[in-house]
Amino acid sequence: MATLEKIRNRAGLLVIIIGLALLAFLMGDFLRQGTTLFRDSQMNAIVVDGEVVKINEYEARVNQAQELYRMQSGNNNLSDVEMNQLRNQVYTSIVSEHVLDAKTKQLGISVSPAEVFDLVQGDFISPVVMNSPLFVDGQTGVFDKVALLNFLKGIDPKQINSYGPAERDQALELRNIWIAMENNIHDFRLNEKYTNLISKAMVANKLEIEDYVAAGRTTADLALVSRAAMTAPDSIATVTDAALKAFYDGHKEAFKTDEGRTVDVVYATIAPSQADIDATFQDVETARRELIEGVNANDVISEFSDEQAFDAYLPLSFFRNAFFNSTLADELAAAEPGHVTDVNFSDNTYSVAKLLGTKVAPDSLLVRHILLQPGDAAIDSLFNAAKGGIEAFSNVAVNHSLDNRSGANGGELGWFTEFSAGRFISPEFRDAIFSATVGTPVKFTSQYGAHILLVEKATAPVKKYNVAYVTKKATPSSRTIGDLYNEMNTFLTKNNNPVALDTAALVAGYQTLKDLPVYAMQPNLANSITNSRELVRWALNNKVGAISEVKECGDKYVIAVVKKVYPRGYVSLADAKEQIQPAVLNLAKIDAMYNQLKAGNYASLEAYSQAVDMPVDSINFVKFDTNRLEGVGFEPALNAAATYAPLNTLTPVKGNNGVYLVNVISRNSDADTVTPEAARGLIETSRQAAVRARALQWIILRSDVEDTRVRFY
Repeated sequence: MATLEKIRNRAGLLVIIIGLALLAFLMGDFLRQGTTLFRDSQMNAIVVDGEVVKINEYEARVNQAQELYRMQSGNNNLSDVEMNQLRNQVYTSIVSEHVLDAKTKQLGISVSPAEVFDLVQGDFISPVVMNSPLFVDGQTGVFDKVALLNFLKGIDPKQINSYGPAERDQALELRNIWIAMENNIHDFRLNEKYTNLISKAMVANKLEIEDYVAAGRTTADLALVSRAAMTAPDSIATVTDAALKAFYDGHKEAFKTDEGRTVDVVYATIAPSQADIDATFQDVETARRELIEGVNANDVISEFSDEQAFDAYLPLSFFRNAFFNSTLADELAAAEPGHVTDVNFSDNTYSVAKLLGTKVAPDSLLVRHILLQPGDAAIDSLFNAAKGGIEAFSNVAVNHSLDNRSGANGGELGWFTEFSAGRFISPEFRDAIFSATVGTPVKFTSQYGAHILLVEKATAPVKKYNVAYVTKKATPSSRTIGDLYNEMNTFLTKNNNPVALDTAALVAGYQTLKDLPVYAMQPNLANSITNSRELVRWALNNKVGAISEVKECGDKYVIAVVKKVYPRGYVSLADAKEQIQPAVLNLAKIDAMYNQLKAGNYASLEAYSQAVDMPVDSINFVKFDTNRLEGVGFEPALNAAATYAPLNTLTPVKGNNGVYLVNVISRNSDADTVTPEAARGLIETSRQAAVRARALQWIILRSDVEDTRVRFY
């Protein structure tokens, strides 16, 4: 009983202990779940109105776009800038898809599979397909439906199953690319339907039509004096806080922004040291000595030069280009074969040249060819048939050449110099055509097969030069690069105060850039700081006062400092003030100038002309809808004055770019007056085109889009 009594007395305490234990258990589970959710959210790449796109989904789309780009462009090596542009294009596509999908579902708009099929194989092929280089005829540049259908047959699942392993993998990759293209076809058509629907709401009313027709019936001739705001001193106007706020409030959507940063940058350019320059001179001086001694010129060039050997006879004009030292070209023009120039220095580059020989010969040849299989039994008979002149050669090329591109054009390859033939085809091809007789076919064998060549035309003979050219630019050595890196690291260790870093950098002789805006979509901190995407990511993942490590960015070592953080939303008035100040000042100057103009009560255009030191001008044949006025540009207020201001009366006009004192001298009837129906069409077409062009961007701007890709690259 005593034991039971003790239990009763301590029951409250026991309940509390059990409750705390249970709470700890539940909280532990909750915290574990919260950690999991946090980790999961860290894999978000894009969030559009609450719809999440994970990084793996985004990367899959990027890979598809990258492969499609490679197939269409033939470019297998995308630069960092190109890759960043591609990622941003995919990002824009994903955001557009999510926003458009939500909006069209609300309106009951859809694109059925049958519609997509018709847009691929029907009478009205989608522009997405028609504009794809995959389905364009290489000869005509026109969409080839047969090529499209053959492509689709090749990626049909049944056909894919019949392929070997390597072909099957390639076909599956192509099929994935086609599925992505079909999605683009669907989205393109969905956007068309949506924008067409809402653009139809843009209609012209009766009063607008009447006004448009009336305004279009007359043209006006004006005399005027213009005073542009940019020509007036800033001192005539004052920018008030109220004016700044009014402008900001009126243009607030322009200040909507993703999360961003402002950074200051300290940098040093990686340049060759004097020791590097001296070493480069010694190399080129050694090359000069070997050229004088008669060492094989191509071997000398291979060892010492940044450029390949020309290995061809070329006219003097070829050597008067930016890639060749002009001083040496002038010297070679008057030299004898065997002459070696002195070493020349220009723009951190040393160069020397040797004249190997000269001759008089045609500069360029127009060449045709017929490509055949090696050992083709018909080669001799085709060779004989090709001897019958240009027409005969062309017929053989059209009917028998394996080179379809040139064969369709009678075998024509185009014009070749010795340089282009040797550098871009082969030295053997160059020797074959420049030793041939014009109009006489010759046989030639290359890695591509057996050729019948014909030199159709040759330019007039000129003096040509065979030149050995050694050129070498002084570049920073690894020691120079390492010394600069260590020097900047030492500087950073001694100057780790973010407030004083800029001043210390200037004292130390480094360069600075201040207040650089940084956002997730940009590839570099600034155009002049290349390969700096890593620092863009660093800045967006750090807080005010953070200082980066020394980073190599292109030809510079860079240190970045985060100065401000802009949260996602709207840039504040305080932060936007510097950006909008010029625009508000311009408006204030126009207001001040307009008040001065009205207060002046000028009796003539000449009086105002003398007062502001601007000429009296004239503009003729002005209509209400004239887009750009001669000498003025786009200034709708002048169009309105031309149409409605009293005749032969001085009228002050306030425009977007300045102020004007205008005299409408005459108005005349226009024989080409539009009808009311035509006016309706013009008004509605213009408005509907504007809606179609901007509708999607408008709804994206009003959507809640979060871009967190910077976590990953």
